[in-house]
Order: sequence, then C-alpha cells, then structure tokens
Amino acid sequence: MNSSDFFRRLEALFHELEALSTETREVRLAALAAAEPELHAELVRMLEPSDRLARDERALDSVAGRGGIAASIVDLADDLPGDPEMVGRYRLIRLIGQGGMGRVYLAEQSEPVQRRVALKLTRRGLDSQEALARFRAERQALAVLEHPNIARVFDAGSLHDGRPWFAMEYIEGVPITEWAAARQLGLAERIELLLPVCEAVQHAHRKGLIHRDLKPSNILVVDQGGQAVPKVIDFGIARVLEGDAEDRTKMTRLGELIGTPEYMSPEQAALGEIDIDTRSDVYSLGLVLYELLVGTLPITGRELRALGFVAMCRQIREGDTPRPSQLPPADATTGDATTQTWRARLKGDLDSVLLKALAKDRERRYGSAAELAADLRRYLANEPVLAQPPSLTYRAGKFVRRHRWPVAVAVAAGLAIVTGAVTATYGLLEARVAQAESERQRATAEESLRFMVGLFSAADPRENAGSDPSARELLDRGRQRIDELEDAPAVRVRLLESLGEIYRSLGDLDGAQALVSQGIDEHRAAGLTDPRRLARMLGQLGAVHRERGDLTEAERWFREALDGLEAAGMMDSQEGGFALNQLAIVLSRTERFDEAVEAYRRALAITERLAADPAEDSLVAQQRLNVLRANMAVVQYRQGDLDGAADSFEQVLAAVQQELPPTHPYLGTLHNNLANAYQRLGRRTATQVHAERALEIDRAGLGERHPTVADSLLKLGQSLQLLGDYDAAAQAFAESREILVENRGEDSFQVTMRDFELGFLQLLQGEPARALPYFEAVVEHAERTTDLADRQRAGFYRNLAMAYRGIANVGAAGQAARRALDVAGDAAPSRGERAKAKLTLALLAADRGATDEAEQWLAAAMQDDECALDKPCAVLDYAATVPSRAAVLARMNRPEAAIVALQSGIENQGWHFGMLKDPDLALLRRDSRWTALQASFQARVEADRRDAR
Repeated sequence: MNSSDFFRRLEALFHELEALSTETREVRLAALAAAEPELHAELVRMLEPSDRLARDERALDSVAGRGGIAASIVDLADDLPGDPEMVGRYRLIRLIGQGGMGRVYLAEQSEPVQRRVALKLTRRGLDSQEALARFRAERQALAVLEHPNIARVFDAGSLHDGRPWFAMEYIEGVPITEWAAARQLGLAERIELLLPVCEAVQHAHRKGLIHRDLKPSNILVVDQGGQAVPKVIDFGIARVLEGDAEDRTKMTRLGELIGTPEYMSPEQAALGEIDIDTRSDVYSLGLVLYELLVGTLPITGRELRALGFVAMCRQIREGDTPRPSQLPPADATTGDATTQTWRARLKGDLDSVLLKALAKDRERRYGSAAELAADLRRYLANEPVLAQPPSLTYRAGKFVRRHRWPVAVAVAAGLAIVTGAVTATYGLLEARVAQAESERQRATAEESLRFMVGLFSAADPRENAGSDPSARELLDRGRQRIDELEDAPAVRVRLLESLGEIYRSLGDLDGAQALVSQGIDEHRAAGLTDPRRLARMLGQLGAVHRERGDLTEAERWFREALDGLEAAGMMDSQEGGFALNQLAIVLSRTERFDEAVEAYRRALAITERLAADPAEDSLVAQQRLNVLRANMAVVQYRQGDLDGAADSFEQVLAAVQQELPPTHPYLGTLHNNLANAYQRLGRRTATQVHAERALEIDRAGLGERHPTVADSLLKLGQSLQLLGDYDAAAQAFAESREILVENRGEDSFQVTMRDFELGFLQLLQGEPARALPYFEAVVEHAERTTDLADRQRAGFYRNLAMAYRGIANVGAAGQAARRALDVAGDAAPSRGERAKAKLTLALLAADRGATDEAEQWLAAAMQDDECALDKPCAVLDYAATVPSRAAVLARMNRPEAAIVALQSGIENQGWHFGMLKDPDLALLRRDSRWTALQASFQARVEADRRDAR
C-alpha cells in the first residue's frame, strides 16, 4: 500500500471510529489489530486523548501528514528520531513538530551568523516521487515569498541520502486568537492585527501560491519592540497557481481533503471536484476574523467531526453561517466593554464584511485578500464598505462620519442661509426692503435645500436601481447639476462657494479653485451685493493658492478680500478677521514677520470684539481666538523664539482638547506644530511622539490619502531620521510622496521636497550615488520655482555638492557649493545657510589637502555663525552639518579642536542619533578622548528620552 492509499484508508477509518460509541469502537479496533496492524497502531495513537495533540484543531493535519498529503507543525517529542545531528551548517537541537513531508526541528546556525532556525527535513521512508515533489513545492513556495509577515526561508539543500531540507525563520509566537484574548484587544485592534496577515496572503497570491490551511495556529504573533507582528507560517500544503498540469495534479488529487476542516473553504470540501483559487484563502481569512471578533467559529471542529466524513464535507460546502452579531462573544476578556456593546458594533458593516468573506458561492466572495483588507480599512475609517447594501441613509451617515468637519462647514453655511431667512427683522421705515430681502433669502434657502435633497436622492436605490455612487461621486454630480440653476444666480453662487470649500477640505485643489473662481465671476456678473460672501470666496481662493505653495497669488487674493470689506465698512466682521489671519500666514511664510504680527494683532482685536457680543456663539469665538494665538506662536517659532512657541502651542492644545472632538484636524495641526518646535529645540523623542499623534489624528479625521496626512508623514519621517531609524523614515517619506502625487501631481514642488528628503536619507546612509539623482531633480525644479526662499534654494545646492563629493566628482562638488553660497545672498535669514555652504567649501579644500584654504573657509563660516567652538551654535543646527566642523578640523590635523567641536554639537539643538557615525569622523575614532565623547552622547540620548516622558 503506497503512502496515498495508506492515508486515504487511515482517514476513512479515523472518521468511522470517531463517530462510534466507546464500546463499539473497541470491538472495531480489535478486528483491525488482526487485519491491519499498522493502521491499528496509528489509529490508537490518534484516538488516544492527549494534551499535546489538539484533536479538534490538528488531528486531520497529523493524519494527512503521515500519509504524505498535508503538513502541519505539531509538538510531539524532544528526541531526534534517527535523523542526523548536523544538517548542512545547522545543529539540530530538538524536534518541535511533524508534518506530512517531514519533521521540523529547532536548529542552531553558528556561522556566518549565529541564529536559531526552524529546519524542515523529509522523514525517512517518504521517498515517493509524489512526496518529494510536494516537499520541494513547499520549499520553492516559501523561497519566493519575501514579506515581513511571512516566515522567511534562509537556506536549502539535500542530505547525502538525497532527502531535501530547508531552514526557515523560527517563529516563537502565539496564535493570533490567543494573542488577542490574552491582551484583551478591542474590536478595532483585532481587525488591525489581521490587516498585515491579509497583505501577506495577498503577497503569496501575487507570487502564484495559495496557502490552503490558514488558521490561528498558522498565524503566529510575536512581540517586536513592543509591536505585535503576525507571521504566516506553514505553506506545507500550498498550491501553485501556475505551472504545468502534471505538477499541479501531484499537488491535489480527486478525493483528497486538504487542510483543517473547521477553517476549510467549500471548494476544499468538494474533494477536488472544484478547482481551488485564491478565494479559498479569503474564506479561511474570513473564518479567522470571525473567530477573532466573535470568539468562536460558525461551527467547531468537534461539531464537524461528529457528523462523519461525508456529512462534514457537506456541512462545510452548504451549511449556513450564523450572523456574527447574533452570537455573544465567547471571549469574556475583550477590551471593548459589555457583550451588548460588542454585539452592537458587529451588527451592520462587520456582519456584512464577514458574511461576504464567508459566502459559500465564491463568486459572491471578496475576489482577493486585498479586497477584504480594503473593506476592513473602510470600516475603520468610517467609510462605506463594499459588503454593505447601499442605501441613502447608510451612505449619507458614513459620509458625515468620515468628513465631519467639511460637512460641518457646509451645514453651518446652509444654516446661515436658513437662519438669515428666519431672523430677518423689520424696521418701521425699511419694512418693505427688509421683507423683499427676507423673501429672497427664503427662496434661496428653499432652492438650496431642494438642490441638496435632489443630489442625495441619487444615492437612494429606490430612486435609482443599480446605482451606488460614492460620496465623492455625489459631490461631482452636484457640481455638474449647478448648471441647471440658470434662473437662481444667488443660489448658484452659494452652492459654488460651499462645494468649493468641501473640495478644498478633501484636498482637491483643482476642483476647489475651479468652483470658487466660478462663484466669484458669477457673483460679480450677476451684480450681487454681498461683500461678505465675496470676501469669503476671495479668501478661499487665496487659501487654495497658499496650499499649492503659490504665496504671491495667495497674498493677492487675501488683500483683495480685505480691500472689498474695507470699502464696504465691514472690516469688523468674521470675514475681516479670517482674511487678516490668512494674510498673516503668508507674511510669516515669506519672513515678513513684523507685518505678520501686525496682521495677527488686528485679527485678534476684531475677534475679541466679536467674542464679547452676546449674540456670538462663545465656543466658536473661543476657537477662533485659539487659532489666532496658535498662529502667533508660529511667528514666534519662525523668529527663533522656540521655547516661547512650544509653550504657546502647548497652552492652545490644552485648551482646544477640552473643546474639540479627538479627531478634529486642528488638533493634528497643533501636534505637528509642536513636533516642529521640539525638533528645533533638539528634543528628538518628543518630536516623534507629537508627529505620531498628528498622523494618527489626521488619518482618523481626514482619511488615509488626504494631503494633510502627507504633511504629517513628512514630519514623522523627519523625526525618525533624526532618531537614526532610516528605514522607517524612508517608508514615511515614500508614502507621503505617493499621497501628494495622487492629489497634486508629479510636478508639485511638495512632491519635490519629498524627493529631497529621500535623497538626504541616502546621503546619511553613505549612498551618495543614490542620493545624486534626487538632488539633481530637486535643484532643477527649484530653478523653475519663483516663490522659494534663498536659504532653501542654497540648501539644495549644498546637499548636491555633498553628493558630488561622495562620488569623488570634485569639480562638480565645488561648483555646487559655490552656487549655494551665491544663492544664499547677504540677507540675515540666510546667515545659517551661508555658514553651512562655507563649511562645505572648507571640507572640499581639506579633501584636497589645501589646509590654508580650508582654514579660511572655516573662519568665514564661524563669522557667519557668530559662535565660538566651545559654545553651542545657534545656526549650525542642521542634522548633517554639526559634524562638518569636526571633520574639517580633523583633516587639518587638529583633533583636539575637532573633539571640542563634536562636544559642542552634542550640546547643540541640532544633535541627532547618527552624528558620531559620519564617515568623515573616522580619523577621530582612534583618539583617546573618543570614548568619553561617546559617553557624553549616550547621556544626551538618555536625557532626551527622560524628557519625553
């Protein structure tokens, strides 16, 4: 009897015996002992109760494994049953599991690296072509997978007797369901834990592999630096999606049951009658998620096996799946309050997501693991999930929850129309005029409301069968329908203004600019007499240009808004305060600080007067004052009063946290401002803390792909870079760039700034050749950009010079450094960049051995910096430049001065985690004072971490 026949016979007998009573089973076993002794011994072992072999979850894996069909890791013994002590360069320590193709050992590798691995080796006797083909398929399956959430293959080979083996990552983790229960994870945390698993499975599918045995024991969670990292293991029964038919037939034969029944897809239970595709893994992921969220499976393994083999397969294929919210969570230690609350949160979207993932008809299932993950992310972001049947109420509710603040703006504006109509007053001498105005406003309100009702009715399937527009599609549809309001210019202008504001809040600056510009043109063409509305639209247009980085155009529109309000005698209004605030932001960014402060003071005076008016909403007025105070703190920051700015930001944050919901975008802005201030103050850990908080708030309040999220990712990347975590920084910069390309296009200068950061990371990691293309592109774009500060442009050239220096292109490096110095100019704000450019020229001179020239450039840099070598320097605070003085001095054979300079750098606000790793400091590392310098640096690091606590 070959291995496959043995397995099929063993499997049939196992299910037969398990269904019998104890007395009847003993009689049947006695008969088998005489007729089929090998099968009898195996069946006794399987049916014997054992703490080490969980029958409900793992029995079939072990049975199938011994027959050469499936594989699963099971703890069995601590001895080494007949296998060699050394396999290749690996020493076997103990047996940790056994599967269909062989045994799995904990092994140790001593060179070229020391590490523990899981080594899988075919068992003796499994030398059939089918068994070896399956083992090699597993080895090949794992070898092509390169994903942080999949166990990696390190090595492979064969023993002298021809048995193949491979060494893979040893995962000492906890099954995902046990991890969630032990830590009392909340519902959202459990979903987030599964998302990287979906990504890992999607990666395997892209590589042409189906796992076919996804279950909690094959999804282990490990703690990596305080972060939960799930790892998918055991591709032992993985199916190759592509390849010749003969190879694929060896992997799955008609009548074989492959996998673990309780996590098995209906297609797997069809015993080969239906071809298996990636949607089988989606079904299993759905079952894992079901167990994570409900605490139990739709039907347990014990319940399934009690049915008998044929009935079990039928139940898997045809049985109903209970709606998750109808079952109480079996895990009583969940972190999200009561059973009733938990079930209420499952009801609706999560019910729909799980039932779609677990559809018996795979055509109704998610088409991929990525689609399942995308819907789960939509749920977490309060976006409509694809699994939920569309309705007007559902989609509108999701839209409001996802865009609370843009919608609030539009609703507030709509209420202003209605309120204006309701509260119009009548003076004795102006009754007729007032009545006419009231009627006009009432008509405008009614027409606006009719328009919005018509717009949202487009999402109602009762009105438009088969239509399922997204919230964004509704906005686009509304934009097109504005043209239908030919006879209502006031309504058209009002709607253009509101839609423009919403488009801007969503990050669509092109759409916002087109709508607001059209509103301004139509307001003027219709001869409407509403200076405040016109000022609001002009201010919106200015804000669009400011967010594009076009500060000249932004200033133009803000000043036009102010001129109009001044002419109408309406400066003491909300619109006046708003326009002054917006203008001050532009003045601050263009470093006209005195003018900015004056504009802010005028805006504060107007807002304080309005706040004193009993008719004003005191909460709204206080929020306006907080915004202005925070913006004044930005000027403090830009003028160099970093401690004062940080204190101001902290005060405003403490105030608005009491007034605003936790995901309000303004809270993210304040955290980002604090990150900026603490970065300049040299508080590295605090910078990261606030950057991470800003990103968390922005993602929750604005969605994953909003431009503001890109800004928060930029700040997070900068904080990680200064902490020396270059890989994480690069990931943040790259994601920020992707979002901006989606929203602004490749030619946006904001995208170019991300390229600069990516190039700078390459420079820090000693890869100047990789940095060079980034810097060349940045400089080229900077030359085409007019609204760019001289010091910023000079910084681009200086970094280009350092990249050229790194690849030994001395001539180009010198030209770029001199260009940096020329561009910096003589203005005071560029003094720091001039010092840095001169230091670069000193370094280049030192490279050539031109000591006198290097000395001259060094002295010139110190004059610009206005600090001595034994003091912390106010200007030389950029992360890459602090060690440059030391490098120049070391090359000039002045090690003592170089050490002093480095100590000054450690005390400076521009210190960073990689500063002592600069390759230019190699000459100093042999100095006897280097150890003390390292100790000083470590003390700075520890103090920084304490300070953040």
